[in-house]
Amino acid sequence: MLRRLNPEISLGALLATIFWIGVLGWQSSYSLTEIEKQECQETAKKNGRKAEDCKTLWEKTTSDPVALFTFVLAISTIGLWGATVFLYRAGERQIAVARTAANAADLSARAAIALELPIIRIEIDTLGHGESFDGTTRTESCYINLVQVTNRGAKKAFPKEIIYGWAVGDARPDEPAYEHLDKFPHNSILDANSQNLVSQRLTGVHILNAGEWSKICRGNYLWFYCAIIYEDFMEETHSHGFCWRWTNIGMGVAWREDRAPAYNRKT
Repeated sequence: MLRRLNPEISLGALLATIFWIGVLGWQSSYSLTEIEKQECQETAKKNGRKAEDCKTLWEKTTSDPVALFTFVLAISTIGLWGATVFLYRAGERQIAVARTAANAADLSARAAIALELPIIRIEIDTLGHGESFDGTTRTESCYINLVQVTNRGAKKAFPKEIIYGWAVGDARPDEPAYEHLDKFPHNSILDANSQNLVSQRLTGVHILNAGEWSKICRGNYLWFYCAIIYEDFMEETHSHGFCWRWTNIGMGVAWREDRAPAYNRKT
């Protein structure tokens, strides 16, 4: 592939060539008449100079093999430079066309693969609450025992891990901070477009500060979020995030989806 031409070198070569041709043209246009040549030759003989000094630059060039060869070489160099520029531009156009075609093919392939990717769905257990007392300190915690995962996509998925965490307060953070990780059993498979569930127990719990559980029980004070890490049929790793809020629904409290983009990312 042709390399990009250096602008300074190209411009310098072009200007030098134009200058040389200009000088050559100016000298050749200043031609002596026969009478002027005779007078010049007579004057040259009287002064002990050679008659060759009365020739124009063009006549000297055409009569001298070395000068003539140099002139022909200069013209050939100009032609070679022009051909190089032409080929360079033609190559650039071909590269642009090839790049456009390659990008279009890549986008088409990605779109085709995206249609075949798994579509992960997840159901979570109800919120649990626990207390412990070591004789001096009482500790409260909340937890979720179980999640169940399905795949509604066209191809199988192979779940690897679930990462998860909780947020307590009047507002959740802008970005999730996953606190815990559990691994799916080896060789777990989410069948394509199936109602079959893959269950996964969660071992992590969230320790509560004093007074937080009573606020959680009133609703709208706790979020649970997670992400499923899985491989697709091409052994590419992806993740799918989810988020829920423990919400007052009028007749009690229950989980409701929170569709915040930061917590529902797909990769």
